[in-house]
Amino acid sequence: MTRFRLERALDFRSNLVLDIDDVILRAEMDSAIPVDCNYGPERVHTLPDGCRIVLSSSVVASLIVLSRTFRLHLLSNGTAQRVEHVRNLLNNLSNDPGLIELLDSFSSCHRFRELKNTGQGAPRSKSLLSLFPEVPGNCMILDDKPQAWELSQVHLVILIKNIPKNKAWNVDFENPRLGKLLEHLHQQCHEHGRSFEISLKYQTCERDIL
Repeated sequence: MTRFRLERALDFRSNLVLDIDDVILRAEMDSAIPVDCNYGPERVHTLPDGCRIVLSSSVVASLIVLSRTFRLHLLSNGTAQRVEHVRNLLNNLSNDPGLIELLDSFSSCHRFRELKNTGQGAPRSKSLLSLFPEVPGNCMILDDKPQAWELSQVHLVILIKNIPKNKAWNVDFENPRLGKLLEHLHQQCHEHGRSFEISLKYQTCERDIL
């Protein structure tokens, strides 16, 4: 049995929380998406609620690879229905609904609106406590807006965002710096007994992935 298969069989995988909006996808009607960009049919999809979205290139293949080492979780300030539509789309595109294993998906929409109504300009509406009974020591977050997270969890966010030099919107999940960082953190946690909090503080890889 290979190391990946053994690790998965024994569920030694770490937890990886992925923001949906502007990381996994962008809504096509967003004014930041140029209408003259040719994204290709494999990236443009229409969700059951009628929303047209553009997926990050190679995101499905990347999630399949990541699922060997991480338990994947989706989180978004969008509605619960939208989050579930995205979860189903990713699983269906993998050609094996059980392969990606998006174990949990959660919408922080209600919390976002609640905080917004109190007058907060940029609500910290996202929290790992929406997904776990307590913050696990082997969890990290991929998001383009660390300021959206609860202040005590911002240190667990790895910044991943649009490639600014490209006219067309895209997030590069195949960036070798990202792969190196995630592998490093996973190894530090499971081979050296460090929490991700300590690993992120002392690791030598670059933390912000552009």
